[in-house]
Amino acid sequence: MSNDEPFVIPEGLIFEQTDGGLVIENKGDIVLHGTLGNSVHRIRSTRGNVVLHLDTVTDQIEAPRGSVIVHGSMEASSVTAERIEIEGDVKAESLVAGDHGIVIKGDAIVQELLAKGEGIVIHGNVESTTIIADSGDTIIHGDAQAKTIAASKGNVILQGGGQANEVSATGLVECHGTVQVNQVNAGETAEFYDNVKASTVRAAIVKFASKDATVKVVQATTAITLGAGRIQSDILISPEIHVDASATGKITVVECHNEIGNNAVKGCLRLADLEEMFGSADKFLKERGIQPLDASANGKAPAAEQAPAAEAKVSKETKASAKVEEAEPALMDDTVDPELQRKMLETLSRITKCYDGSDTPPAVSRLESLVSTQAYGEIRTDITDIWNQLLKYHQSKGLRMQSQVTSTFHALNKIIRDM
Repeated sequence: MSNDEPFVIPEGLIFEQTDGGLVIENKGDIVLHGTLGNSVHRIRSTRGNVVLHLDTVTDQIEAPRGSVIVHGSMEASSVTAERIEIEGDVKAESLVAGDHGIVIKGDAIVQELLAKGEGIVIHGNVESTTIIADSGDTIIHGDAQAKTIAASKGNVILQGGGQANEVSATGLVECHGTVQVNQVNAGETAEFYDNVKASTVRAAIVKFASKDATVKVVQATTAITLGAGRIQSDILISPEIHVDASATGKITVVECHNEIGNNAVKGCLRLADLEEMFGSADKFLKERGIQPLDASANGKAPAAEQAPAAEAKVSKETKASAKVEEAEPALMDDTVDPELQRKMLETLSRITKCYDGSDTPPAVSRLESLVSTQAYGEIRTDITDIWNQLLKYHQSKGLRMQSQVTSTFHALNKIIRDM
């Protein structure tokens, strides 16, 4: 008897020659160590596994109750199994796994990657239209190029950067490397550790530890943390926003309930400031698909931050009434209460101190002149114009207005209104 391995055809094994090539079907496992001297159209195990110890080119591989394991590279139209594991590169139209997920140790060019259970892990680079893990994590160690990368009940972790239209997860979205994406949506936290370009980032918590971030809109329901890198953004909006003192760049609007402290980021206006400049912030928010802060907090910054804008709106009405009463003489030196003058000088000094060591804005110089000459009637009439001039100065210079300036203007405006 020959010492060579026997060729055994088990019961239930089917070989069928079709126009597309050979069809191999078996109830149990199908294990191939070599080629069959013919193109293979389909390999199907109805109850077991398909294990291929060779580079494979075929149309379909199916193991609906088992695993497809390829110890090499594979090119196929579709692969369906409870678990799919490929040690080499893969090129396919679709890989669909059940409860035990997908693992690809090489590169992947696959139109659709779908795992209903444990998730998706790709150790190489991937090009795809859709990468979705229904119940587990999506983890890509190489460069990822896709329209959609998602984890419906888990996390998305991009270790090698990439490009996508949408990255979403009910849990964490964690991005390393250079990432360019249209939308990022995370139910828990979105974290960026290198460079990121995005249109919109939404999550409960957003953390930027990136070197460079260009993100049009960042909205968090709990908090945003900005590290020492550079950021370019239209708006950051969250109940809490923390900005590293070494952070640089420009953010047009920072809307939160806390003080963000001193930093080197330009802009950082509040929505109330924006309303002063353009009349309403509603259009700005609507164009960017932004929801205001929680209604329980009135969707606004703390009272001290929003007061100057609110007072400025009132002052427009009082300015109109002042024109009607122009026949009344303005307050003169001998009619000014010394206590009022002391309060005005003390309040004004808190504004001017914020500009020590830098150029004094023309609006502040004008206010100093009016207070020194005790022209309080003119101040009352022109306080809104002075505030608007100061806002425009900061806007044109790309400088963030200190919160002390905002709150002190509120106090000054109240003194004038109570006269």
